[in-house]
Amino acid sequence: GAGPNFGAWEIGDLMYRMAAAPAYAIQPNCALAYYGGGIFQVTPTDIMFYQPPSDEWRTAPLGMDLGPVGMSITDNDSLWTANSAFLLRGAPATSTVETISVGTTLVAPRVTYDQLTGRIYFASQGSMQMRSYDPVARSFRLEGMAPGNIGAGFCSDRAGHIYVGSQAEPRQLWQYSPASGRWQNLPMIPGFATGTTNCGVAEAGALYIAQSPGTELYRLPLERL
Repeated sequence: GAGPNFGAWEIGDLMYRMAAAPAYAIQPNCALAYYGGGIFQVTPTDIMFYQPPSDEWRTAPLGMDLGPVGMSITDNDSLWTANSAFLLRGAPATSTVETISVGTTLVAPRVTYDQLTGRIYFASQGSMQMRSYDPVARSFRLEGMAPGNIGAGFCSDRAGHIYVGSQAEPRQLWQYSPASGRWQNLPMIPGFATGTTNCGVAEAGALYIAQSPGTELYRLPLERL
């Protein structure tokens, strides 16, 4: 069941529809990422970002090709994504990309960053195995096995928790704690039946959920541990 650090999905002041995104802003198999007060979404040519205070979407030129799959943003403004064989670390200021071999084949890879552990977490969509990478030590580590096959939703609250969507059940997300290796169920998302679930954490612990195809953005408050 859901752990004590979760809020509840409700129709009303806890869960509500945000401003509709441009139709091309929510891409299949792409993660939503939080940085600097906004929710970011990669498209093949741009970074779209949503600003909660103004409730609007804007476009920022990408200026570099990181690939159209997963995305996260680290403390030092690096953009992280992955392809079938490498983690990719992009530096927007210089439009350069560092490739880091993962030593295995990744399928529709998911990737996110956690500030508390300082590690990049990644997995193949459709697998149960999560791995992580330490950019300082330049070392990899196997993480706990997911309760089921990993879907598109894959994000971090930057406080020691990774949120992962279920491939088999679009309404289900799990919370993973690297420190304990424990997986917990989040409350089922009401109304989501099919499609790809994307997620991102912002506003001091609100979990944002979007579906592709679609232009709707919802949130679930998370109590702080």
